[in-house]
Amino acid sequence: MAGLLDGLPKDTQLIGVELTEDACDIAEFNHPKRAVYLLGAEDTGLPEDILAQCHTIIRLPGKYSMNVSTAGSLVMYDRYIKTLKEKVEI
Repeated sequence: MAGLLDGLPKDTQLIGVELTEDACDIAEFNHPKRAVYLLGAEDTGLPEDILAQCHTIIRLPGKYSMNVSTAGSLVMYDRYIKTLKEKVEI
């Protein structure tokens, strides 16, 4: 993880995608300009030490873990749609 953090631009945020009680619902989340989204294993999720290093934890709808590729696709789609919406509102 240290190697990843060392190579990121200074203003990049780490965003964990996890089903935790204190996670921000993705519908309410404003994606930062620069972000790295971390998704854990489908059965165990992100380890606690990784979650502790995240700037924000976001949660997808539902109560159960999703296939990691599906979860990643939903996060990127949400980011894309919200970026389009911002451009239209300007």
